[in-house]
Amino acid sequence: MRSTRTPAPRRGRRAVLAATGLVAALALTATACGGSADSAGDKPDATSSQATADGNGGSGGNKVKIPADLAGKLKEHGIDVDRWKDGGWKDWDEDKWLSDAKDFVNPVIEGLWKPESNLVWTAGHCVHAGGNGGWYRNIMFVPAYNDLGKSEAEISNANPAEVAPYGNWWANWASTSNQWIKGGSESGGDGAAYDYAVLHVKPEQGAKSLEETVGAALDVDFSGPSAAEAAKMGAWGYPAAPPYNGEKMFKCVDIPGRFSLSPSLPTMYRIGCDMTGGSSGGGWFRVVNGKSVLVSNTSIGPADNIWLAGPQLGRDAEALYQNMSKTYGGQ
Repeated sequence: MRSTRTPAPRRGRRAVLAATGLVAALALTATACGGSADSAGDKPDATSSQATADGNGGSGGNKVKIPADLAGKLKEHGIDVDRWKDGGWKDWDEDKWLSDAKDFVNPVIEGLWKPESNLVWTAGHCVHAGGNGGWYRNIMFVPAYNDLGKSEAEISNANPAEVAPYGNWWANWASTSNQWIKGGSESGGDGAAYDYAVLHVKPEQGAKSLEETVGAALDVDFSGPSAAEAAKMGAWGYPAAPPYNGEKMFKCVDIPGRFSLSPSLPTMYRIGCDMTGGSSGGGWFRVVNGKSVLVSNTSIGPADNIWLAGPQLGRDAEALYQNMSKTYGGQ
């Protein structure tokens, strides 16, 4: 993922505009922000028709006839039009006819793509400056940005489809925690433990949902496991401050420890990592029962870039997500 952003911050993981991130998308997709260049939504469009008793989609004497060549092609894929006309559509088994199809068939099934997959997870500081600032603008999300790992020189001469295979997605709404808005600062401040946000995005072209476009989405783990319970976690991001340039995605995998800014604030996760400014906002993932889930996002880190810290996602984070999903998920 990728978006416009301002120059890299001088310390920590502070950032001002949503930026590069992960192709992995959650019931949601995660993004990263910051640096010098630095997983929802609509159901897919589909044309549907309802079979009538005559099996031809018509009524009375105005029946719609299926051309013979089309009927033949459908039969090649395991769909016998004659059987459907005689009532076979009543016993339609999508699993059976798909497994019997001779070639690849990819039907659009109502309800397959979640309405909330046009939501993108990121850090609060990627959308709002915190206590001493306001909302940022011109936030763009680019799934799978430069997954081919091209150099800066190669990117400048590359076909756009090679660098942004899923296109550009503009954020048309963002929401973050009240704690970040009131207490967040360039160094994290009292809002760091609540440094998370959700974006609603729209594609520059087309009308497919984000989940349908990238082909996958991950769920968010709001159970807020303690560091001792979490085992390994992996953080992904596009670090932009030297020695990185913000053009490639990197990751750090470690067993998390506890990090506390104040006894009055919730503890955060901390992992060893040398990713620099620009990696903030990137998603943290862990495996639960064999399934990858989003469990945090990069929030802050020290000037010497030896670790990263991210918030635990509990009830407050879930409430934020559910509100965005309910309000904007179907748009």
